Amino acid sequence: MISEYIRELKRYTYNELKKIFKCNNQILNSSISKLKEYGILKVVPYTKEQKDLSELNNEDIEIASIVDNDYNHYFVFDYVGIISINGIVLKIYPKYIKKDNSPKKQMKQVLKVIDKFNKQEQIIKIFNDSDYSTSYNNLAVCLYFLNDYYENGLYNNELDILEENGSGEIYWDKTINEAFTLISDGCPYYPSVYTKKRINDEYSFFKKLHETIVTKCSNELDEADLLDLFDITQTYLSETELEEFGDTDYILYRLENEMNIQFNTRKNNLLKMMYAYIANKGTLNELEHLSMYGTKSFNLVWEKVCAKVLNNHLDVYLCNLPLNNNPYKKSDGKLIDVIEKPKWVNKDENGQFIHETATLIPDTTVISNNKMIIYDAKYYCFEHTRQNLKGQPGIESITKQYLYQLAYKKFTEDNKISNIENYFIIPTETDTINYSGFVTFPILKNIGLENIKICLISAKYMFKNYLDNQIIEINQ
Repeated sequence: MISEYIRELKRYTYNELKKIFKCNNQILNSSISKLKEYGILKVVPYTKEQKDLSELNNEDIEIASIVDNDYNHYFVFDYVGIISINGIVLKIYPKYIKKDNSPKKQMKQVLKVIDKFNKQEQIIKIFNDSDYSTSYNNLAVCLYFLNDYYENGLYNNELDILEENGSGEIYWDKTINEAFTLISDGCPYYPSVYTKKRINDEYSFFKKLHETIVTKCSNELDEADLLDLFDITQTYLSETELEEFGDTDYILYRLENEMNIQFNTRKNNLLKMMYAYIANKGTLNELEHLSMYGTKSFNLVWEKVCAKVLNNHLDVYLCNLPLNNNPYKKSDGKLIDVIEKPKWVNKDENGQFIHETATLIPDTTVISNNKMIIYDAKYYCFEHTRQNLKGQPGIESITKQYLYQLAYKKFTEDNKISNIENYFIIPTETDTINYSGFVTFPILKNIGLENIKICLISAKYMFKNYLDNQIIEINQ
């Protein structure tokens, strides 16, 4: 199986993809078509302006027919994670990684971050959804089986065993009704008693089936060179093939019956996953299936990471904020509630009526030591040198960041918060934190608002803190 690294949002030519996929035009065209269908691959014009871009504007995307040896377009992967298609595994790493074309160590960390993000969002992608179809996602299911096995062990059912004079607790109902009884001074004595205990059913159909599925999933990920990338140890539990459990309909029938009598949540979920695995017969080599593990919105992952690591106070009640002589009570709401909502005012024959609508929501706001910092997590590839400026946030981001500060103006004045700072937080592949200047908007600067500082921060550092549940304090 072919396993290759791809950089997110890099512009690839048709021939470059052909070398990566190591296939003929027919298979490549089929792969491109499927990836486009699921919104993973986008097509943009083959122009000088496009070549070095690290962002993707909707107006640049073209709906183009797939032709052999296409010289008129670039192909762009709008995804971070793992894709398996037509027997090819693509490991798509984030766009800010530029120095290493095979960033295995960084990719392992990124996948752990995506996994934690998905678990917090309670996302299990058993099926892929596109605008046109839904298909089984074998990669996500294999990962589920292996992670669940290492966390919870094998599926097991317990059996109640009755014994005579065994080591378990005495089964008094059966002992009184059926055992030989001696009476002495009006008291019954039982020379022999019945006992009961619970043991795991080592020969359970479902336990054996689970062993086989876990083994198959481990072998598939090993063949795809993905076990180490996901930090999973190869697992070999069974030599039994799925066919030995019976035909597909029989296995599904047994699973369905077990689901109907199983009320343990973990076991029921596991049975449903086994049902999906058996019913779809998918493998990572299957030509008809596309398997994926990752996200088309890594910017949301970056925002979540920054909010968590930088100790976002937006959802903290005002009464719990570290303010001098805090005057608030719980009924005053949270910090997010300080920002007023737009009011739509109209009149009819019964008088004036008002509707409030959604308002500004900063990514992260932190209060500490008489200071307020407003962070905006920007997933950009920013470059700012004497000769060049590219990958910078647009005017909408700049004006919104100023408006956040303005929205908090009365709150900061009321609480005598004199130190207010605004930051764009942008990921880099370096190991450092670099304060790379600032952006100013004179017409807003003139009304007393602060410049927006640019902080280029190590993504590895932020991800490590996110995975370790560590908070970076303002003074750090």
